[in-house]
Amino acid sequence: MYKSCKIALFLFLAVNAASFAFAQTQKFGAMGDSLTDEYSDQGNGGYATNWVTLLSVRHNLDFGSTGTWGEPRRNGYANNWARSGASSGDLIAESQPTGLLGQVQSNGVSLIVLEIGSDDFNPFLGSSSTNAYVQIYNGSWAASTIKNYISNNLNHIETAISNFQNTSANMVVADALDLGAVPLTSTLYSDATKRNRVTAAIQQEDDGIKRLAQKYGLPLADTLAIEKAIFGPNENPSTTLLVGNTAIKITQSDSNPTSQPNRAAAFIQDGVHPHSNIQGLLANLFLEAMNEAYAANITLFTEREILGNSGLAYGGSDTLISQIGSYSNYIVLPIHPKITTLQFTNAAVKLNFTTVTNQTYAVETTTNLSAGWGTLTANITGTGGSIQIIDSSPKTPVRFYRVRQLP
Repeated sequence: MYKSCKIALFLFLAVNAASFAFAQTQKFGAMGDSLTDEYSDQGNGGYATNWVTLLSVRHNLDFGSTGTWGEPRRNGYANNWARSGASSGDLIAESQPTGLLGQVQSNGVSLIVLEIGSDDFNPFLGSSSTNAYVQIYNGSWAASTIKNYISNNLNHIETAISNFQNTSANMVVADALDLGAVPLTSTLYSDATKRNRVTAAIQQEDDGIKRLAQKYGLPLADTLAIEKAIFGPNENPSTTLLVGNTAIKITQSDSNPTSQPNRAAAFIQDGVHPHSNIQGLLANLFLEAMNEAYAANITLFTEREILGNSGLAYGGSDTLISQIGSYSNYIVLPIHPKITTLQFTNAAVKLNFTTVTNQTYAVETTTNLSAGWGTLTANITGTGGSIQIIDSSPKTPVRFYRVRQLP
């Protein structure tokens, strides 16, 4: 009789769920653009340090040996494939994912940060006639053109992510920064309303990156959100950020770093790239994502250390959290499906589970956990709410259920 059946329920939280066993002896890798490419490789290493170098030198994280590797890595850490000026398309054209994938397979790289997208909207790259920032700022691109451009970028980013899905490597994904906040851009493109047009497009691309992170079950470091918290809106930018009760000058560049150094400036000499102090915040953001998603248990830089890494004195008290909040506010972890109710009606089982908008799910069943799973219902499109699936003929005395998000 059906009423005497024993129904066992198991929820398998994610496809390719990350292993939470982690040791700080792991090897790290990176892909991305000039934010992640070593500053020493870009001619700015004499007075400024980016997040990869900070974590390697100050936290002893293993990004590989240093050397000369050729394009795209050029000089720097063996496991850092980021290249200055790289757009999402360049990420693939430069073979950053396949290069790093080889090191995952042969050299044991086990935790990766993918930071890309900012140069998709870099006003200083290429011809102004085709430059996305310039065209959107001037209102020259139609909404459909922007949508297609972003879709193409997201396809490249998904290609990069998918390279690592069948490996043991864990990944943190970062979304794109808005270069409209940097001094050089705000000087040359001074109309805040027009800059907001580009900001809206960047937000569209970043929303797509968030969807990809959810799709592949990866944590996202929301660099755009923390950037907004630090620098403020285009029409009313912030002027200072107190780190360790020492003022970081948000609108300034270290314009003469040798003769008249300004290490409290938020940007290096070029007025585009963040100085060591802001890079220290980004390093902490990526560490927070590693800690929350993969139990890395790596200690974040203190505010005193962030200042010390920049050659600045600690001002006597921690002040950062009161201005921008906790780093955890900027980490978006994947939302796993959760079975919320299981109802028995006549000869049927009604199963309800939570979903995320635009993601795809499958409900699977088995009568023996050692025998594999069969599909009850596949290709269920998430709504952001609860979805009900009915198993109309659970005839066996024991039946197991699980919900999977599909990649």
